[in-house]
Amino acid sequence: MCDRQQFVSIREINSDIASVPQGSVLGPLLFLIYVNDMYSCIDDATVKLFADDTNLFVRGRSIDEVTAIANMCISKLNT
Repeated sequence: MCDRQQFVSIREINSDIASVPQGSVLGPLLFLIYVNDMYSCIDDATVKLFADDTNLFVRGRSIDEVTAIANMCISKLNT
């Protein structure tokens, strides 16, 4: 299988083309490298990783505080 491309499309907005095709030999190693430092960049929440699932647990005194902390953590992960 060659010339495959993968991207995410949400509400007619497309992501960049993924450079590692699904099923490639390097895929699992590159995935581990990508997610390995998630713990170190998030201070205000608990990160749980299992296989290819990532959960972010956030605590706060109000829904507004939880929303602000979650958005800040997602921004840090995106960066």
